[in-house]
Amino acid sequence: MTDSTTAAKDPLDRPALALHWTIAILIIGMIPFGVYMDDLPDGSALKAAIYPFHSGLGLIFLVLVVWRSALRLRRGFPEPAGRCAIWQRHLARTVHWLLLLGALAMPIAGIAHALGEGREISVFGLFSFGRIAPDEALAEWAGAVHENAAFALIALIALHLVGALKHHWIDRDGTLTRMLGR
Repeated sequence: MTDSTTAAKDPLDRPALALHWTIAILIIGMIPFGVYMDDLPDGSALKAAIYPFHSGLGLIFLVLVVWRSALRLRRGFPEPAGRCAIWQRHLARTVHWLLLLGALAMPIAGIAHALGEGREISVFGLFSFGRIAPDEALAEWAGAVHENAAFALIALIALHLVGALKHHWIDRDGTLTRMLGR
């Protein structure tokens, strides 16, 4: 087993890259979708219609993030494509870990929020689980964690993107092209 601070022999294989970009697309789509859904009035037909889609995607997202986290724990993070200051390495590592933690916290809190509200969680009608007795304190706490994790992830994604663009345009070290599979 590799220490989480060392890179795997080939940490950027096609499946790892596909997993990265699938999670990225899901999270970039899910956050605005969730904000839109939250702005809809409670009890509205539209909110009731789109909630199962949001929760189903959220469960798929959670499974993918657990898988990605397990890979990161097993393989570690890739070594930088070029030279960078030690503080930049530490910042990058911290942002990557916080992205994983936030990506785990958000769907777990979303599930807890739904369960606290006494709702069932359905995965596109294929199967469902949950529906416990409503727990207002759980629903309130988990809803706040879900929302705050989303906003934290927005900030972390922005920082991650700025770092990737810095590597591409300023450092010209191949980080972004590596992440694009080239």
